[in-house]
Amino acid sequence: MSAFRFFYFTLWLILILCFTVTSSHAREVAIPLKIEHHVIEKIMQDQLFNTKNKTYSISYDNAGCSNIELWNPKVDNYNGMLRVKVDAKAQLGQQLGDQCLTFLNWQGKLDLYNTIKLSQTGRSIIIKTVDSKLLTSNGKVDTNTNQLWQMVQNNVYPLMDKVVIDLNKPLNDLKTFMPGFLGNKEQIIADQLINSFAINNINSNPDAVLLNLKFDVPDSTYVKKSAAVLSKKEIELLEKKLNALDNFVSFTIQSFLSPNTPATLRMQLLDQLIDLRYEITALLENINAATKDPVKQLFLDTWINMAPIVRDISKHYDSQTNSLGYVTFIAANDVLYTIEQIGPGFGLDVSIDGLRRLARMLNSDPSFDPLELNEDQIPTFKFDNNVVSEEYLPPVSKSQSNWLDFIIQPSYASQTLSKKEIKRLNNWVPKRKDMNKYLPMVQQVLSQAMEIELKKSTLNKKYHKLYRSLVYATAWQESCWRQFQVVKRQRWPLKSSSGDLGLMQINPRVWRGFYSVHKIKWDITYNARTGAEIVMHYLQRYAIRKNEHIKTGKLDNLARSTYSGYNGGPRQYARYRNKNAPKQIKRIDKAFYKKFTAVYNGNTMAVKSCYPGI
Repeated sequence: MSAFRFFYFTLWLILILCFTVTSSHAREVAIPLKIEHHVIEKIMQDQLFNTKNKTYSISYDNAGCSNIELWNPKVDNYNGMLRVKVDAKAQLGQQLGDQCLTFLNWQGKLDLYNTIKLSQTGRSIIIKTVDSKLLTSNGKVDTNTNQLWQMVQNNVYPLMDKVVIDLNKPLNDLKTFMPGFLGNKEQIIADQLINSFAINNINSNPDAVLLNLKFDVPDSTYVKKSAAVLSKKEIELLEKKLNALDNFVSFTIQSFLSPNTPATLRMQLLDQLIDLRYEITALLENINAATKDPVKQLFLDTWINMAPIVRDISKHYDSQTNSLGYVTFIAANDVLYTIEQIGPGFGLDVSIDGLRRLARMLNSDPSFDPLELNEDQIPTFKFDNNVVSEEYLPPVSKSQSNWLDFIIQPSYASQTLSKKEIKRLNNWVPKRKDMNKYLPMVQQVLSQAMEIELKKSTLNKKYHKLYRSLVYATAWQESCWRQFQVVKRQRWPLKSSSGDLGLMQINPRVWRGFYSVHKIKWDITYNARTGAEIVMHYLQRYAIRKNEHIKTGKLDNLARSTYSGYNGGPRQYARYRNKNAPKQIKRIDKAFYKKFTAVYNGNTMAVKSCYPGI
């Protein structure tokens, strides 16, 4: 990925925020662009230190008797100057015949102190070295290398002139693509906005080079639409936009994550994705009653929530990892915040093509569409150390295997259930008369799933009984312990109106990329294991960590909090104690708590109440 995609990605945020404008007046907006030091390091690596050994060598004579080799550039700020610190070794000598007579062999560090400024056109950043220090390997100023220092002045100082931070291409690309986001009838307004783009006010800050992207936004008169139910065509477009937003955020998060991302920050970022998917799922469930397009607000809310997480991630940057996504995300938050501060008069919108073009700044492969991801292309996400276990559930047939098998491996649900019995469960839609045989078998499936989860978790033993009761009660609340149903005389996974599937009612839209959607549908043991893990995740990460039992003084409120998250998403972990929650939500949480209490008090098979008369 080119280093300049940082600029493309940031500027494209303006592209996806389409302005509805009716006035020729304009106001000037300045958006801060931070080129963090690790990005400059990456640019230097690409442009200077691009040999196989990632070094830069300078010879002072044809014979190579005098030379200096530089590597490992590190950039920081020193008294308002851009300091470049490099490891260095040098040799000073004189050619004698075919040999070199060496006067000095030196190894240490070289600090280059640089001024930075914009070119006269404001289209590139000029870096100029004005001072330097030679340091010993332990960081002390080396005072015995005057001759070497003079050679550094003559030969290394011009090195920074070779570093090109060119802003032309991103700004020109912005002009090329902007009209496609404003529509033909807004061409004059688009030109007015585009032609005003300029970059100014460059400064070296403690952690970044700070620029301002300045442009004129024409005044607008935005007429709010009445809250009429959307037409069929508008609903179809809304559904496409919601799906595009889901895929955009999924793809973007995957682009930002790396093996070096701390587990805590990884989960904070993934929680934003899970929350977004819960909201999208709820919107799609009632899409026929929609009266407005919520995509813009979802996009802005998700982006703003993710930005501080990515800012923390950037502190753990690895110079060998592409850092542009981090910088882009932080800069994008500044863009969105500034535009939001202007007010709602612009009638901002998020277009599908805008999201696509934005995502392609992270992957320029023209054959790849980041907004049209099928199950084989969904990025793979994981919890801290989730899913993989040394114990295996009975495998489904080869025709049922898919790309996510390695995330949750098939495993034996219970030592007391044979493969034949598991196969029977996976092909069984029990009738009422079968329940006395069916329910104990499902209990064993759930029991083994939770025991596997307890074995690999760090959950304090004092919460084990609560966790077990949680899993049983959640399966009861969600499905009455059923995996399948009969639809038109065929066996299908039990499916809710929002698309939740199977025994634990796992929503494939929310959890795709974390788990195998195919197995959630067709393998009851896999479904149980998935649900047991999600329950554990919400119990530990939210209910216990947020001290729900301490805040309320009731241990069983850990269960209520966990289910609130399981049912509504990470942000809903405290909804059970929200006095202003909708009545329907209160009924759901009350019903769960009643079930949990029954199970916790020893009546594991209270689920039989779903089937009166057995």
